[in-house]
Amino acid sequence: MLTIKILDMDLKELKDIWTQYDRKLDNNLRINEELLRKTNLDKTKRELQKPFYYEVMSVIICGFSTLLVGFWCVQYLNEIKYSIPGILSVLILGQYFRMSLDKTRLMGRIEYYIAPAIQVQKSITNLTVQILKYRKIELILMPFLIVTVLPILFKAIHDVDLYERWWLFVIELVIILGISLPLAFWINKHLFDKKLKNAKAFMEDIRKFEIEEE
Repeated sequence: MLTIKILDMDLKELKDIWTQYDRKLDNNLRINEELLRKTNLDKTKRELQKPFYYEVMSVIICGFSTLLVGFWCVQYLNEIKYSIPGILSVLILGQYFRMSLDKTRLMGRIEYYIAPAIQVQKSITNLTVQILKYRKIELILMPFLIVTVLPILFKAIHDVDLYERWWLFVIELVIILGISLPLAFWINKHLFDKKLKNAKAFMEDIRKFEIEEE
């Protein structure tokens, strides 16, 4: 009887020890999950910070440029060869301003630490789709912007008539396009595509861990 009683006590103690161990293991797993989630969310947010600041800067620059060129259009309103292209460039700059503002809004609305991982993934995917959509429009509009803004810009700043110096117009156009287009492709590749890809990868790690937990 004494032996059976001792065995019962040993089994009870063993069960209690195992229960405590199991509880500690669950707590450690929960802590590791939260640590992984926070670490990857921090990385995701960090990856999208540079694109966000770039778009904020674009909003400021496009807004200022729109107002400045608009002022020049009023200044040379009676000279149609400057005012008409100037008005067209204002409309194009307004589109750039609107697109940058929309991208800034989408990035600013991502709830990294509040929303579930799947919702953050959807927000990043939606942002990627909008960026790709706007990228096509921005690249298409770029030559038209340069062509329409150059005459009034040179007239307002340098008092030079590019229509009379067509060779200068062509040279400036080639130089600006030669710099702007490769720069735009480089920015899109390294500042947006790479950062968005990294952000998606970090969120995918969190999502996989959550699925395994389910």
